[in-house]
Amino acid sequence: MLIVEYMNLIINKTDLIYQLSKVLWQISLAHHTMVTVQDVVGHYIGENGQTGTVLS
Repeated sequence: MLIVEYMNLIINKTDLIYQLSKVLWQISLAHHTMVTVQDVVGHYIGENGQTGTVLS
């Protein structure tokens, strides 16, 4: 019985780590996307020399 509880604890911990890593991956992906968008927008503004028109 103790072994089963221990196994459940390990499974729950693994699931928690999996959920956490999934969240962290989504955050880093979102951050990467934001940075990419900012780079593209910044490059576009720099190319055209029109500040504020794209962002507004």
